Amino acid sequence: MGKGLASRAKYQFPDVYVYYQDCCRTRRLAAGKPCLYKRESSLDEDLADLSTPQDIPNAIKWFLLFATKRRWRDNSRIEDIEAGLAWFRDHFRAEGVKSVAFPALGCGLGGLRWEQVGPLMCRYLHDLGIDVAIYLPREREIDEQYLSEKYLLGE
Repeated sequence: MGKGLASRAKYQFPDVYVYYQDCCRTRRLAAGKPCLYKRESSLDEDLADLSTPQDIPNAIKWFLLFATKRRWRDNSRIEDIEAGLAWFRDHFRAEGVKSVAFPALGCGLGGLRWEQVGPLMCRYLHDLGIDVAIYLPREREIDEQYLSEKYLLGE
């Protein structure tokens, strides 16, 4: 959780970072083996005056900690992304996941290209029966041909 999206999450959700450190230390999190943190409430909610109704947008959020690199200096490997996606597909129902949002895994600081990762993600996440959102990388423009349903689903 040193740079990029993970770094932003580290500062916005410090409890997630503590859980992440524990998962790394105990080897529950590794490339190809995500770890789900079921965050049921936020510190804001815990400290709030309970007599006042709260609309806290970060209250009930779970975090799928998804390692995209084996070592922080290495580039991401497509086979590790695929293994992590397979893990998610095989476990999401048992874990009680009702919706999920992913960044374009490995496409930022990981050095992978959307042209490789997009179809892979769509193949594993399509037709799960839950809402799935994939946020495209901001680091570079993606050609429209690589965003089409035909390309992403291999139709």
